[in-house]
Amino acid sequence: MVRLVYSNDTGELLGELAQRVRAQQLRDGPLVPVRIVVPSASVDAYARIGIAQACGIAANLDVSQLATFVSEIAVAATGRPLADAAAFEAMTLAVLLKEEVLAGSELAPVDAYLHACGDAHDAVDLRRVQLAAHVGRLFEAYAQSRGEMLTAWTRQCLVEEGDPETQRWQRGLWSAMRGLSSWRAVIPLHELAGCLDASAAGLPTAVHLFALPELPRGIHALLERMARRSQVVIYALSPCEGFWEDFDPSDPLPLQLWGRPGRDHVRALNALASFDHDDRFVSPAERVASGEPTLLQQLQNDLLHRRSPKVEDARPRARRDESLRVLEHASVRRELEVVASEIWRAVAEDETLKFDDIAVLVPEADFAAYASQLPTVFREAHDLPSRLAGPARPVSGVAEAIDLLLGLPYGRFTRQELLRLASHPLVAPAEADPDRWAAWCEDLGIVHGADRSDHEGTYVTRDILSWDQGLRRLALGSFMAGDVSDARGPFELGGESYVPLEVASSELQEAATFGLLLRSLVEDARFARRSELSLADWSRFLRALVESYVTPSSPADEEEISAALRQLHGLAEIDVRARPVRYRLAVEMARLRLRSRAAGAPSG
Repeated sequence: MVRLVYSNDTGELLGELAQRVRAQQLRDGPLVPVRIVVPSASVDAYARIGIAQACGIAANLDVSQLATFVSEIAVAATGRPLADAAAFEAMTLAVLLKEEVLAGSELAPVDAYLHACGDAHDAVDLRRVQLAAHVGRLFEAYAQSRGEMLTAWTRQCLVEEGDPETQRWQRGLWSAMRGLSSWRAVIPLHELAGCLDASAAGLPTAVHLFALPELPRGIHALLERMARRSQVVIYALSPCEGFWEDFDPSDPLPLQLWGRPGRDHVRALNALASFDHDDRFVSPAERVASGEPTLLQQLQNDLLHRRSPKVEDARPRARRDESLRVLEHASVRRELEVVASEIWRAVAEDETLKFDDIAVLVPEADFAAYASQLPTVFREAHDLPSRLAGPARPVSGVAEAIDLLLGLPYGRFTRQELLRLASHPLVAPAEADPDRWAAWCEDLGIVHGADRSDHEGTYVTRDILSWDQGLRRLALGSFMAGDVSDARGPFELGGESYVPLEVASSELQEAATFGLLLRSLVEDARFARRSELSLADWSRFLRALVESYVTPSSPADEEEISAALRQLHGLAEIDVRARPVRYRLAVEMARLRLRSRAAGAPSG
């Protein structure tokens, strides 16, 4: 059965969760794990701490996020993991690499899109990767919320909603995917919800879903199946008590403007639980020991009871009320400085207030701008502790170094490209002097190109401007007289003349390190540019590339590099039947996986 617990206070929901967890452990025994599903790692920690405080200990809790939980249910019930966006992406890519499949009439728009910018390999591969990633996310969303459409496509039918032309090429991809051997290794959510046997071994007897946001229809169907044999308890936030599924023009203005997603969520939950729910609502105004409630408490109270404020409620308040304030600032940094000051003031005035009781919420679209400055501003504000949790993270030194490294084969081997990578703090040796390296490049006349072959067909007929000639002159200058001593007799080699760049004896070691690093980077990039390997081989190559050049400077860097290597290892799991592909396709898939991790999204 499905039980619903509603509240407008997360603390009340946590208290109810702790009480039910304690009762379940007394009933089933302390050695039986309690399954709890949460929306994020932060809520995971919050729930564990709350249960520990309420019960004295938080033992044998099996806490996971929704995607992990559903995939575990799929494995327990069918022996196959859930088909997520990464699985759909891999299967889409396998289809897009089959020219004979794309020649079909249904997939003609797909083939036209791939070759819209010509037949250049890099352009086509880039579009393959981008389209596969988009379709992967799209099909995952369809499996979650539009399972009936996928079922119709499986029967070679179309649904009435939506553009028929778009449906046809998407149905073509869907049908082609179902013909892959890798299809039988996974199961989409809508098929899992339709075939789940609630009595299957391995399914939990009880599961608690705590503070989850809106659940897709596929999850509702899955929970309904599970509830036939298991107890499913959903702890949901709701700003209003009672029945508020229908729009009411007399509602408070915030509900009219922003309440639709909440109404739809509550309507779906009520239908799932047959309108059987327990309420744990609390009135903010009733919590006031004496005097009148604050402006914020009054607003929360009006939302709770769906009561619009009356004209007399808008009268000036007798005392200063700073519970709800609107401040305007000239910049993000100035805004964060004021927030930091307000946090210190609030903590100083309320001895019961702790730093982890305070949250700073920012618009998702502007998260990167705030996240890049918040740690610095809060650190300068007397080391105010903070932890970022959101849709994206600021670009770290590790991410920047890896991105520069993976992008090198695309470039023209210009001085700026290679020096930016080679002098990166996580790539350059500790004793490196980037200013000296830049001066050497200037004196050596290095502009662009790996060697003279990159200048064929141009006005450059001599062996100049390239990295090869420059590093040769630097190496010759280690043991031959050159520019410094004014002995400008050139060194003849292969019909070309090279004037050594004389290097001081104190700089010999650094010059050798510089030359070795730059030659190694250039040769690895040229190998990548001309090679065609399977994705498994590209996975090994990219991991070796990162391990060879990116050196961590802290435990945090080590952890991030390890996470990046795990993402790169995932390329080997993509099923394209070991077909050789070019670097552009492999590295774009790698970059998508690395960016999905940096964005906090699951990458599969």
